[in-house]
Amino acid sequence: MKTRPVNKTELTLEELTAVLELYNASKDLIENMQERFTCTIDQVSRLQTEFCRVGHALDFKPRKSTHDPDTPMHWADYVLPEDKNAFFTDYQQSQWETPELEE
Repeated sequence: MKTRPVNKTELTLEELTAVLELYNASKDLIENMQERFTCTIDQVSRLQTEFCRVGHALDFKPRKSTHDPDTPMHWADYVLPEDKNAFFTDYQQSQWETPELEE
């Protein structure tokens, strides 16, 4: 069993490369918007791809719904995995180590 996920303080070279690619995709889109007030579908697609790679690599989590904690709010800002409002599926939670009950 795994323990509850926590924020990473060290990144692998692959994860750091994903952050760099997100940075570069963001930079390209921002520069194009500043220079031409336009962007291409390819730029938006690249930004979306890198956005997903970084979110997955760093295990960012959606927030729990304020109305139903069993539902994630995918439209809201994501949080770090150790945030008390981070949403985890039942399956994800079942994979964590649980402390032994004392008798």
